[in-house]
Amino acid sequence: MELMRDGEARYEKEVPPGFKDANKENAADQGTFRHKGLTYQRKFGDLIFWRQTLAHVKENDIKNVVLITADQKEDWWKKTDDNKRLGPHPELVDEFFRETDAAGFWMYTPSQFLLNAKTQIGAQVTDQAVSELSKVEDEHKQRALSDFSGSLVSFNAKENGYSQGALEAFLRSYYGFTDLAFGDDFLDFIGRSGNGNYIVDVIFAFDAGEVVGGSNVAYRTRRIQKYMDENPSISGCVIFVMLSNNEFSRLERNETFQEVIYNLLGELRKDPRFVYIVATEVAGKIVPIISVPNKRIGLLGNMDDLVK
Repeated sequence: MELMRDGEARYEKEVPPGFKDANKENAADQGTFRHKGLTYQRKFGDLIFWRQTLAHVKENDIKNVVLITADQKEDWWKKTDDNKRLGPHPELVDEFFRETDAAGFWMYTPSQFLLNAKTQIGAQVTDQAVSELSKVEDEHKQRALSDFSGSLVSFNAKENGYSQGALEAFLRSYYGFTDLAFGDDFLDFIGRSGNGNYIVDVIFAFDAGEVVGGSNVAYRTRRIQKYMDENPSISGCVIFVMLSNNEFSRLERNETFQEVIYNLLGELRKDPRFVYIVATEVAGKIVPIISVPNKRIGLLGNMDDLVK
């Protein structure tokens, strides 16, 4: 069957999703199931679902996808050694964009999705509903959720009332920007540094790991990269990952987590025109903690030096 083709080879190489279910064929009465006259191997259930999802997205020219799953195993999620989720498994993200023409892909557990719908877009969701759903997930998986603070973010700083003055002051101080203005279309800001014009993009995040390790930063990078390729007057882009104060404090106390975020951004930075900064805002000032390509902020005088 086409949906299960090369499934064994994928599982042997631990290509997601579903390789953690490889032993289901050994469970009593669970090796196969039938649906509409067809017999399926149960261990390939996740793979079948994934391929059906990719086909549906491609056939219907869907541009943005939010996948909600209660499955928390490593064949769906990238995790740290202490079981904290950093976002969808990178190979899933890579295959999604190879096989479809979509622009964005996000993945959440059910309670994570509800919580972020409430905190980020004002959905009418009670704390009790989130709590009850998380308990169901706990019972279903027989282990607590590693984290459900989430990564649903708004990509448009203009709609979030973000402090343009704080950004201007930071960029002027560290990278020699002489002006900063609202950008057109999907762009947050356009500024000038040295001899070049630069895009300034702001991504709001309540969880640094999931935003950086997932598809959010990658999506913005690809979209802006395409824009810069079509507009040679733009020399580069600085992307801010702006954390809540609480998440910033957590990251500040954990040097290992800082290294993880730094390495993830380093892997993402395949285009030298991009600079990534992880920061928060305190009392109207931008406070940075991580910069890629440089771990320390402000080593160079302007953006022209960084994107060479």
